[in-house]
Amino acid sequence: MNNTKNIGSTKLADNYTYILIATVLILEVTIFFVAYDFKIPQLTSLVTLLILWLIFLYRKNIVDKNIIIALLILISLILIQGLFFGISIVTLFTYPLFVLIIPYFLYKIIGVKVFSCLVNIIYYTAIFSTLIWLAQLLHEPFNNYLQYIRLNSDNIIIGGDENRYRISILFLYTIAHWEVNLLGVDIIRNDGLYHEPGAFAYFIIFAIGLNTIINKNYWNKKNIILIIILITTFSSAGYIALFIFITYFIIKTKMDLEPKIFFVLIFAFFSYVSFVRLDFMGEKIITQYETQIDDDRVFESGGGRVRRFRSAINLLSTSPLIGRGIITASRDFRLGSPYYFTGAGAWRTLSSYGLLFTPIIFFLFYRGIRNLCIIHGYDKGFAIFFFLAVLVGASSQRFFTDNITMLLF
Repeated sequence: MNNTKNIGSTKLADNYTYILIATVLILEVTIFFVAYDFKIPQLTSLVTLLILWLIFLYRKNIVDKNIIIALLILISLILIQGLFFGISIVTLFTYPLFVLIIPYFLYKIIGVKVFSCLVNIIYYTAIFSTLIWLAQLLHEPFNNYLQYIRLNSDNIIIGGDENRYRISILFLYTIAHWEVNLLGVDIIRNDGLYHEPGAFAYFIIFAIGLNTIINKNYWNKKNIILIIILITTFSSAGYIALFIFITYFIIKTKMDLEPKIFFVLIFAFFSYVSFVRLDFMGEKIITQYETQIDDDRVFESGGGRVRRFRSAINLLSTSPLIGRGIITASRDFRLGSPYYFTGAGAWRTLSSYGLLFTPIIFFLFYRGIRNLCIIHGYDKGFAIFFFLAVLVGASSQRFFTDNITMLLF
C-alpha cells in the first residue's frame, strides 16, 4: 500500500516537473503570447517564479552563496550601465530574477534530472511540430489554408512590411513559410514551435548535446530523430553546429585508423558539397558577408550575422570593459545609429557584458557542461565540442544568456 502511494507521488512529482520546465521553455522561446499582449509572458514568468519560490521554501532548500554573489554582480553591472546609458527600476530586479533565479530554482528543486526532462520536452514537441510541417509540405490545400491564416490572422509578429515577415504562431507550432532552394526545388523550412528555423535548430543542438551526455552515447534513437528533424530546418548555423558534433563522434568512434580516415574524408567531401551546392550554406554565408560588411545601412536593423558583429563592435566601443545593453533601457534602438543594439548571438553577450565579463560567462558555461559530463560519467572532452556547437547555433539567436541555457551555468 505504501509502495503504491510512493509510485503515485513519484508520478505526480514527475508531472509537476515537466509542467514547470515546459512552462519556462515555452515562455522563453515562443512569441505566441506577445502577439496578444507583451505583458502576458512577463506576468506568467512572475507567477512561475513565485510558484518555484514557494516549492523551494516548502522543500527547505538552502540558498547557495554563489547565486547571491552572481545576483549582486549582475544587479551592480546593470546599475553601472544605467548610470551612463539609462535604467528601468522594474527591469533592474525582474531581469536578474528571470535569468538567474528561475533556472537556479529549477535546478535546486529538480536536480540534474532537469536536463533529461528538458531533452524530452524539446524532443516530443519537435516531433509534434515536424508532423504538422510534413503535412504542410506534402499537402498543398493544407499549406494554403495555413498560409491564409498566417496572412490574415491578428496573432502575428511583424518584422517588416512584406508578407514574408508575417510570423503566425499556433501556440506549439509556427506556420512554416520561409523557403530554401534545394537543388532547384523550393522547400519550406521547419520552424517548430519557435519564431524561426534557426531558433528551432539551436534548441535541437542543445538537446542533442544534453542527450549525448545523459545517455553516455551519441548514437541513440533520440539523437538520430533529432538530427533528422534538424535537417528540416535548413539552418546553416544548425548544420555547422551538427558538423562540430559529428567531428567529435568521428574522433571518438572506436575503429581502425584506415576506416576512420576514410570516414573523415567522406565527411569533408559532403561538407564541401553542402557548402558549394546548397544556397542556404555557402551562398547564404558569402552573400551575407559581401552585402553586410561595408553596408552603411547595417545599423537600420539588427539582421544578419555580419551586421550583428559590426554592430556589436561599435556598441562595445562605447563601454569596452562592462558592455552596454543588458536590459532594454540601456540599449540604443535609434534607426541608423552606429550604436544600434545587436540582439542576438555571442555578439550580444560581448556587447552587453563587455571584455571583462564575457570571458567569465563563456568559462562558466563551459564549466557547467564539463561538470555535467563528470556527473554522468561521460568524456569530459565532449564539453568543448558542445560549447562550440552552442556558440555557433546561437550566432543569430538571443538564447545564449537566457534562462534555459543558464541552467548549465
